[in-house]
Amino acid sequence: MRSQQERESLSAEYRNLDREVERKCRKDKNAWWHERNRKAALRNDTKMLYQIVRELTKTVNNTSIPVKDKTGNTLLTEKQQNAWLIEHFGEVLNQPEPTTTLQLDNTHPVSELEVNTGTITEEEVRNAVHQLKNNKAAGLDEIAGEMLK
Repeated sequence: MRSQQERESLSAEYRNLDREVERKCRKDKNAWWHERNRKAALRNDTKMLYQIVRELTKTVNNTSIPVKDKTGNTLLTEKQQNAWLIEHFGEVLNQPEPTTTLQLDNTHPVSELEVNTGTITEEEVRNAVHQLKNNKAAGLDEIAGEMLK
């Protein structure tokens, strides 16, 4: 049997080693993240950069949201919820065909559109860049919209 003093010293040594392992794990994880970010940035891979940010800032979603049926009763089991979803979407999506249809024969097509063919202003460029969507493929110039923003 070990004495109380030996147990305390071994326990303290274990705690110190455990803290050191945790510090090294944190350091290695941070180095891995930084390397992954650096590689994505060098490739101009904005989609990967945004994915990394989402992974770092992610919050856990609670997937067990209670579902209520038509009468307001809470459906607790997944089987009940799936049956209700089948019934609900069956009603929503299986609608009868409309009795009246839209007649487009009376419309007159526009013969000519007015297009401004003058010089491009700085304000027009700013508006166009502001309206660019994220996570879209780069054009022929290989510059992603996020980089222009």
